[in-house]
Amino acid sequence: MSKVRRTELSLIRPLAVLVVLVLAALPACSDEYADHSGIPVVRPTGPAPPERESEQYVFGGVDGLRKVLETRVLRSAGVVKPVRSECDVERPTPRFTCTVDYDGERVTYLVTTSGSGWAEWEATTDSLVMTRAGVLAAVWREYSAHAAKLRCEDGIPETARVAPGTKLGQRCYFKPGADHPVYGEDSRIGGYPDTVAADLVVANGDIFVVPEKD
Repeated sequence: MSKVRRTELSLIRPLAVLVVLVLAALPACSDEYADHSGIPVVRPTGPAPPERESEQYVFGGVDGLRKVLETRVLRSAGVVKPVRSECDVERPTPRFTCTVDYDGERVTYLVTTSGSGWAEWEATTDSLVMTRAGVLAAVWREYSAHAAKLRCEDGIPETARVAPGTKLGQRCYFKPGADHPVYGEDSRIGGYPDTVAADLVVANGDIFVVPEKD
């Protein structure tokens, strides 16, 4: 072996040892929620709620409005069940009420309109129907394609009445994969990003899964 080769090896070996020592001295990356227990989130067995269409203008008068409100109730519950609705007017007036019956639970909306026809309108309610199955299904649809270990804390009610915009007391967790559109770029050597915790919000026509790291 040449003298130059021996010199190169003598320089490489101490450097390699130094790298190993430095890596060993680095603190281990902690994953705060990695072992948090909960209900596993699995693929939903039923169909997804209907898509929420644009509500800027209601087509079909009061009958069209009823379909919009039925969709809101289905999306807030997250589980497709029979719905029927009725309003106390046949044509829009400045102020009237509509009621949606969701599997025996009644959700009442106060509807206000202004301008000509449906130029401006609003439908509000103080009580929605939420379901545990709907919440778990929303988590699955939002994260299953790019994350693993989806789970939610125990205690989500099977069925409950909540005010619009209610943040549940339970949270859900998921571990993003390297291809996750938001967290994938944060992947580190030796593993994917830390487990992410997410809040659950039941809104008037949606279930929002809100990661704390957003």
